[in-house]
Amino acid sequence: MWEAATDGLRQFLRHPFRSLAITASLGVALGGSLSVYQVWLAAHRYANSYGDPGRVYVVWEDNAARRMGLTPTSVLNYLDIRNSATSFAELGAFTDEVFTVGGPEAEKADGVRCTASFLRTGGVGPMLGRLLEASDENESQGAVVVIGAALWRRRFGNDPGVLGRAVLLNGVSHTIVGVMPPSFAFPPAFTVTAAGSQVTIREPDLWVPLTPGPLHGRREARFLFMAGRLRAGAEASAARAELDVIASALRDNHARENAGTHLMLASLPEQVTAPGSPALAVLAASMLLLWITALANGATLTLSGVIERAHAIAVRLALGATPLRIRLSLAVVILCQASAAAVIAVPAALVGARLALGYLSGVMPGVHAPELSAATLAVAAAASWMGGLLMLVPSLLLARRIAPGAAMRTDGAGAVATRLHWASWLVFAQVAMSAAGVFGAGRLVRGADLLERIDLGFRSEGVVVASLTLPRAAQPLDRVVGLQRDGLARLSRLYHVEQVASVDHAPLGDSVAIATFTVETTPDRPDQDRPRAVVRAVGGAYFDALQVVRTAGRVFTGADGEATTHVAIVNERFAELYFDGTDPVEHRVKRGRRGSAAPWMTIVGVVRSSRAAAPGQEPGAEVFVPYAQGLQEPSLNFVIKSSGSSPTLARDIQATLKSLDASLPPAHIVGLDDVVAAHLGHPEQHARIGVMVAGVAILLTAFGLYATTVLAMAIRRRDLAMRLCLGATWRSLQADVLSGIATRSLTAGAVGATCTLAAIRSLPAGAVDARSTDPLIWVVSVLAVMLVMAAAGLGALRAYQAQPADLLRPRVPSGPTAL
Repeated sequence: MWEAATDGLRQFLRHPFRSLAITASLGVALGGSLSVYQVWLAAHRYANSYGDPGRVYVVWEDNAARRMGLTPTSVLNYLDIRNSATSFAELGAFTDEVFTVGGPEAEKADGVRCTASFLRTGGVGPMLGRLLEASDENESQGAVVVIGAALWRRRFGNDPGVLGRAVLLNGVSHTIVGVMPPSFAFPPAFTVTAAGSQVTIREPDLWVPLTPGPLHGRREARFLFMAGRLRAGAEASAARAELDVIASALRDNHARENAGTHLMLASLPEQVTAPGSPALAVLAASMLLLWITALANGATLTLSGVIERAHAIAVRLALGATPLRIRLSLAVVILCQASAAAVIAVPAALVGARLALGYLSGVMPGVHAPELSAATLAVAAAASWMGGLLMLVPSLLLARRIAPGAAMRTDGAGAVATRLHWASWLVFAQVAMSAAGVFGAGRLVRGADLLERIDLGFRSEGVVVASLTLPRAAQPLDRVVGLQRDGLARLSRLYHVEQVASVDHAPLGDSVAIATFTVETTPDRPDQDRPRAVVRAVGGAYFDALQVVRTAGRVFTGADGEATTHVAIVNERFAELYFDGTDPVEHRVKRGRRGSAAPWMTIVGVVRSSRAAAPGQEPGAEVFVPYAQGLQEPSLNFVIKSSGSSPTLARDIQATLKSLDASLPPAHIVGLDDVVAAHLGHPEQHARIGVMVAGVAILLTAFGLYATTVLAMAIRRRDLAMRLCLGATWRSLQADVLSGIATRSLTAGAVGATCTLAAIRSLPAGAVDARSTDPLIWVVSVLAVMLVMAAAGLGALRAYQAQPADLLRPRVPSGPTAL
């Protein structure tokens, strides 16, 4: 046993290039596969970070009939659903909000306003204190808050005496009544397309009661997300059937607000992981193919080594070595390579996991990169050794066919076939896969580049958005309008500021207002068929600040105030959908039904359609109203266009807004460029992942092509020697080998690119699509094929090792089981 081990180690060290090539390819491919496994594990652990997650479900309104898709619900709808549903032990509701935590060093914190039942839905008790109670939802009881462990650590230094302490949230004093455990993330962060816009729920740091507000009595005001825990013994199918009955009652009893509304149930863990599942599946399939390719490459190169050593093995067997010793020697070589690959795979897996999470951050925002763990080491070692054993099988089968008598035979009886047909097909498959990977990655890179330069319909360069968080207590709208006017005047006087505007719902913000309309010149329609559009109340130089192009009529002026005729501006999409190609200027529209109390608004202008609701989707209908006329709720954001970069601009904006009202919490200031990049899903990260996957695929394919060529040269060595004896030259032999490789490579490259094109065309169309005829993609693909052909040419240099004397060497017997 010891002699076999030392012999194997000598063989491992005697061929450093072969050992290093096998080790590196196995390690990188295994590291990539492990990285996807790590991300999958982290995502599912995060999605299940609360009690008995399999029984927690999200309840959505499905308003597809109103062309809104999935939506949150209203307070009144939620109360009806909660009071009627018997399948849930708890059914809670929440709305997300960004809070300013006051104190010497104020900070922003993500939180939720929720019903007391919502926290109980999480199935986890507090670490300190208590959960929210139903009585906390009564404003007269005083404001309370439950904080998360992260906020407890940052703001209060893990002080166990924090209970009962007062903390300012958005300028309002709250009493801390509980602290949740560190592992509790409820709701887990997730991304979903709701009401036609991408909505991201962030992991909360605090929970406050959902107290009565101005929108609570409006059944059409849909802003509450619902989550429920099934009671013991209840099944999801029964809950869905019950929700169908409740939805029917809502449609019958409140037809105006709920026409066409259905209720949908979705598992909360699936809600968290589902948006990233397709991308994760693509990455997993890519990494699995790379892993299989690396194993095939290693097996091929190891097999060529056995063929080259066949005579030496036969001599050793003739001198008394046992077949077991030969096999153990081969096993030691492979296991040394596999162990070294595991060492490479662990850091590669950690790096790959971070890159993959960067790729998925837009759809799985709460999942964090995993740390090195014993489980990772164990999986890496087990997978690497298992791969080594798979690589070992063909070599052991061939070694088994080598007999001691082969050391003296020169007649070639029972010889190995002069050409391995499976090797030719392996070369073909590897080149095809490489071409497919490069072609697909080329489309990804070009698509990401186009996505970065997508026409949003507005310009974000040099624009910052400053959002004021107004206290939740009843806020008179005329006071908000006064703050807006004062803020516009003061901000416009700042240095480097070109235009200042205001808007109730910022472009690409976390909230959006959607309303139905009546067009005066068209007959009334049912509620579900009435014109529907995103509504924004804007003021100041909104269209100029964002460089939104006006195509007809005029924009708002300072004269469009509360006391004047109500006016509106629509985008081209609204005009196209609801005016049948006619000019909408001077026509009138109003919110809701024809008989509603809302005022008629005269359309004074048309602007170019934009992707301000969701940049990854086609522009939808939008209606703009003057801020003073159309404000429906206390919401205020300032859009500021600067003439150049100023390191003090954010500080000056903050100080100016603070001067409006010292009681207001600090504004949240963010560059619109950063918001656009976040909504586009970090395309540069996508491109980086695509390039890395394609690069690894190319390298592994080049290595595999080199390995299979070396194997073919080892098998054909006697044939080449025969041709040399018959007058052929080394150059002609190599040219013959390379011509065959070139033919197979070009054919395989075309097949791989064609298959990838067909697969991509079968996918749903996205917002942008890199054309398959893009020259850059084809140039990169051709260069990659040339690279792998060059690797094959390097292997073909083995033809120079053929000598006429090789005809005197014995040939290795083989049969159907040899490979």
